[in-house]
Amino acid sequence: MVKIGIYAVTSLERSLIDVARDYPLSVSVPMLDHALRCGSADLDDVRTVVSACVEIEGSRNVENALELADGRRESVAESVCAVRFYEFGIVGFLPQVNIFDTARNWLGRVDFCHEKAKIIVEVDGMGKYGLGSGDPKKEIEKEKLRESALSAAGYLVIRLTWRQLYRSELFHHILNATATRLSSN
Repeated sequence: MVKIGIYAVTSLERSLIDVARDYPLSVSVPMLDHALRCGSADLDDVRTVVSACVEIEGSRNVENALELADGRRESVAESVCAVRFYEFGIVGFLPQVNIFDTARNWLGRVDFCHEKAKIIVEVDGMGKYGLGSGDPKKEIEKEKLRESALSAAGYLVIRLTWRQLYRSELFHHILNATATRLSSN
């Protein structure tokens, strides 16, 4: 327990553990990722709290959530995508990877990349098109040029929307595309 003002509350680490114990991975992993990304929590500290909680230690849900947690993910959608990768047995995708062409020119940072299979998965929210220049048309054009450069560098780019995160078809496609590309290497 910690005190906030005059109130005794559970620590952030304990609260994250309780959420991981009681809620699906699609809820707990984004919370863990956010706490790790912004520096509010440290994974080692969370694991220390788990080991002190006899009623929680060994909980499969908590172990899975901690195993999947990664502070490099930059959005809830990316965290949910990582959970879906886990659920579909999709492995080898790293978050926030910088991609360069053969001349070592930087092409961009992508949400997920499987380097061996040369597959990029981007999780798109529409909000990003209003950022940057503030002109959605310009931002979409920049994104299309970026995707063309990634494709020219030999990467297969697969885009996911929020809606697609909760459908299985595209995850089957990612799994199959990864297997196909790995078998042809």
